[in-house]
Amino acid sequence: MDIAATPGQTTAAPESEPGVTKQQKRLLRGAAVGQFVEWYDFLVYASLAPVLAANFFPATNSTAAVLSIFAVYGAGFLMRPVGGIVCGVLGDRLGRRNILSGTILLMGGATLICGLLPTYASIGLAAPALLLLCRLTQGFAAGGEASSMGPLVIESAPPSKRGMWIGVAFAASFLPSAFAGFFILGLNGVFGVEAYNAGIWRVPFLLGGVLAVIGLIIRLKVEESDEFRILAEEGALSEKPIREATTTHRKAIVYVCLVISVLAVSAYTVHSYMFTFLVTTIKMATIPAMLSTSISVLGVVFLLPLCGKLADKYGRRPLMGIGTIYLAVAALPAYLLCTTGTFLGALAAQLFLAVGISIFGGGGYVALYELFPTSVRSTGIGLSYNLGYAIFGGTMPFISQLLVESTGSPLSPAFYLIAVCLAAIVVVKKIPETAGNDLNNSAFSIPQERTNGH
Repeated sequence: MDIAATPGQTTAAPESEPGVTKQQKRLLRGAAVGQFVEWYDFLVYASLAPVLAANFFPATNSTAAVLSIFAVYGAGFLMRPVGGIVCGVLGDRLGRRNILSGTILLMGGATLICGLLPTYASIGLAAPALLLLCRLTQGFAAGGEASSMGPLVIESAPPSKRGMWIGVAFAASFLPSAFAGFFILGLNGVFGVEAYNAGIWRVPFLLGGVLAVIGLIIRLKVEESDEFRILAEEGALSEKPIREATTTHRKAIVYVCLVISVLAVSAYTVHSYMFTFLVTTIKMATIPAMLSTSISVLGVVFLLPLCGKLADKYGRRPLMGIGTIYLAVAALPAYLLCTTGTFLGALAAQLFLAVGISIFGGGGYVALYELFPTSVRSTGIGLSYNLGYAIFGGTMPFISQLLVESTGSPLSPAFYLIAVCLAAIVVVKKIPETAGNDLNNSAFSIPQERTNGH
């Protein structure tokens, strides 16, 4: 399998590359803080899945309630492509920074309302309907976030540090899962499980609304990317970004959708599904299950920027290829460790997967954005990235839980992850190496001899 970096293409910083400016550092901090806030609001839902199932659906069938809450969870992903397209087009026309300010407000408002909703016991079926509406709004905002955050970061990063910078930004999107987990554990410890289930579970949602205001203030201090400003000054912005993205860059859209399957299924296994799997299927106690999940997510937070740095040095494809194979091999042992029902088994399993997510993500996250030129990057990634996550990420908890219920085997979700990784190996082999590319050009327009290093 040819996954080597391009021998004739250097990823080292050129001698003339200037140092990192204060504005660039401020932008990276702003992107990371904004990512933390956005994805805390979006992912805290998964950390609260068991208590949400008990409060928003009839208690007569606990299995149906858990499946229903995951169905609502997945519904949020259906709106991600919509938000990605709408905000992507606006991002390519008006700028990335402006869109990010709007998405964080929308996400924060929907999360705040989640914490104020009446339960099924109070208003019946209207409760899950309102929860679904809030989740759809969150999905729209998440789609808009993905379409503009990545372009803003890589268009502002030094060329030799794009992988590491994207790694830092996406590490901040994993951190909320750990933060939410520790926060929920703290609430349980301070107020007790009974009080938590009775209403304290609302506090994490309410906090999301407060964090959104803080994130907005920070984002308003960030400037637009130089790459976008130059295009705007030259009058070179795309007049019809949707048409251009879906015709001229159709191949990039397809490849991003397929590559994102590995990140969507593996990442959401660790920071969204595994906690509920451990509690409902393996019957672990809530505290050790939440603790193991939170610690493993911190592993991704630590490793992802390091793997991004490796992608800057050795290329995107080697990291993606190694990560895909690693996850395919690690999936079954990881779920076997979970079935021990012990804290150490669960922690080892999730850390095992966290390493693979970091390796693949180190090359994958930055490559996805580099496949598109600046003129349609927000639109192209807004459509393809969010469509891939809607198909694979949004359905992952539901499919995994359904596999467990239908087969009776707690190992069945592992084979789903294995299948996704095996299919992705073929895709990774065909993706051009994007390290060092000119961001204003499509990666698929690069002559073949360049990508092969001849």
